[in-house]
Amino acid sequence: MPTKDEVVDEFAKIPGVSRKAAEALYAAGFHSVDDVKGATRDRLKQVENLPAKSVQALAAWAAEQRGEKPAAKQEIQVVEEKKARPKKEVEVVEPGERVHKARAKPQLSPDLQEALQVRKVLSKHRPTFRHDQWFRYKKLSRLGWRKGRGTHNKQAIDYVYRPRRPVIGYRGPVAARGLHSSGFAEVLVHRPEDLEGIDPATQAARIGGKVGAKKRGLILAAAEKKGLRILNPTGVRRQ
Repeated sequence: MPTKDEVVDEFAKIPGVSRKAAEALYAAGFHSVDDVKGATRDRLKQVENLPAKSVQALAAWAAEQRGEKPAAKQEIQVVEEKKARPKKEVEVVEPGERVHKARAKPQLSPDLQEALQVRKVLSKHRPTFRHDQWFRYKKLSRLGWRKGRGTHNKQAIDYVYRPRRPVIGYRGPVAARGLHSSGFAEVLVHRPEDLEGIDPATQAARIGGKVGAKKRGLILAAAEKKGLRILNPTGVRRQ
């Protein structure tokens, strides 16, 4: 009588059957190749730890050994079922339900538009002004520009190996100074009444940092009615 290893080796020679699948067959009571030849597909499906691919390979091999045609209809049905799966329903949004409202833009003269463009170009080439000795002390790296003190301060003397210091030559055009990047002149507001007198063509409102959520909502509602632009509608969270 053949041993377990010999039977498993014989099972492993069947196309599409791995060593692990062969051991599962032996554990299920298949102790010879003839037992596998006479097994049906339903009987093979009942074998524990036998992959579905091994079941198909064994069923096709057994049918071929018995001189029968392979049962290809079942495989075709499985493929058709996969293709016939219903597609997920896509929510159709009717026109007019979600209307994108563009943000208000200022009415700028050609000279002011040119000044804003010049300021944008200059800002890209403007260096970052740092505190003197910022590279040596960590606490100074968190600070902005501070004028160098002392008669022999290298940054105040403007030695070439020290960081640049702000001088008048770095300034932008006079017409664009103090304007928002969009071209609006900013007006600070803290309550809905502060929106009175703001020109929507040239001015935009900026809500104060200490305004609460309730009053912020009132300001946003009032600004929408007046057609005003709010530069910080979501606000800035302060730490």
